[in-house]
Amino acid sequence: MKRVSRKALKAGTLAAWALTAASAAAQVPGPGNFTPANSNSTLAKLGQRLLNNGIYLRSNYTGDAAGNVSGGHKQGADYADELNLGADINMQTLAGIPGGALHVTVTGRTGRDISIDTVGNNVLANQIYGGQGIRLSELTWDQSLLQGRLDIIAGRMNDAIFGTSPINCNFMTNAFCGHVDSMFRAVGLVAYPYATWGQRTTIKLNRTLNLMIGTSEVNPKQSAYGRNDLNFTLQNDTGVVVPVELDYTTNFQQSAYPTAIQLGGYWDSSKYNDPAYNTAGQPLASAGGKAATHWGRTGVYAFFNQVVYRPDLSSTRNLRIFGGFTHSLDTPEEIQWGGDVGALYTGPFASRPYDTIGLLGTVMHFGGRELTYLKQERALAGGSGTPAANEYIFEVNYGIQANDWLRVLPNVQYVLNPDNLAHPKQASATPNALIFGVQLSVNLVRLAGLPQKVFSH
Repeated sequence: MKRVSRKALKAGTLAAWALTAASAAAQVPGPGNFTPANSNSTLAKLGQRLLNNGIYLRSNYTGDAAGNVSGGHKQGADYADELNLGADINMQTLAGIPGGALHVTVTGRTGRDISIDTVGNNVLANQIYGGQGIRLSELTWDQSLLQGRLDIIAGRMNDAIFGTSPINCNFMTNAFCGHVDSMFRAVGLVAYPYATWGQRTTIKLNRTLNLMIGTSEVNPKQSAYGRNDLNFTLQNDTGVVVPVELDYTTNFQQSAYPTAIQLGGYWDSSKYNDPAYNTAGQPLASAGGKAATHWGRTGVYAFFNQVVYRPDLSSTRNLRIFGGFTHSLDTPEEIQWGGDVGALYTGPFASRPYDTIGLLGTVMHFGGRELTYLKQERALAGGSGTPAANEYIFEVNYGIQANDWLRVLPNVQYVLNPDNLAHPKQASATPNALIFGVQLSVNLVRLAGLPQKVFSH
């Protein structure tokens, strides 16, 4: 796909802001269940028959446009997009299998990312970039047992549910959406839209406390460009990753000021390369040779979000603060630790109850051996000094719920100390980058006039 020109990007951003004014008086439904205005249309009747038979349709189009107006290696703009199609099938309703469900998702992605092409850092500003092509992102069997207290899901799947919450994708930077990048960067956790063999067991300890335990095949080749994830063999796997998470969550029915806390960790059995030294213990950048290898990686994480203000207790308009921390317990890791902090205001105006204002700051601290390697490469390129140990990414945005099916997210991102992980052979630091972006999210089920319900056992 050709890059979007800076002129086109500017026009798109201005159009998004114009849409805010045009829809300022609109009252639109939230992200939950949806009944079309014309429930007697042919499509609405078809959708209702599907729901009556236990078939819950999902389909979304997401497009990310971004351009850096200063900093980076050069200035430019890119566009990346995704179309996904999926269904959650209640097998108890459809086939009389108690507690059973089938989940399937197919994803198609195209386009390019501004971080890779012009900024030069490794954290995507176009969040939807990655896993380009058409691929099977999910094919799982979901079994609810013990009257809903135990749920086991297994098949072709990812680990994106660990360490994430619904607030993450109110932002466009991949540092935070759809998962915290410092946690998924190097370890074998499988990120959406990729899929490998895996299982996840959820134990519902009580109404607010869940324990999740997962096991997934680590298969780096499944993330290769153009792979469709239809190779179901284990021939390229390098080990397994086991994430564990304790999740405490309350909602507006349980608390006037809901809380969510996630405490977790992971263990990855696969081998990985040392970033700085070869098998003889010599500097990899200057001496060359084969990188030394290590086995097994572990890490821990903690995240929270808390509603701290509600202008009207009769509605769900609220100000929520959030934060988190990830830490790798292994010295050779690319990212040693990371942190996130921010705020999300849902319904900033009484007339706009589903709009959002988002503020985010995130930091990633590079491991000591990664910095040693980057310092070696800089010296070989004729430079001096050690690259910055911390990369900071900030985002401010306004989410516009324009109507039943369209959400627009104009945003500004600022990258301080852009990493050069993908471009290590440079003599000097990459200039800080200022990025303007806009994201379009279209719920295609609602756009078609089909009723939509969120699946639950």
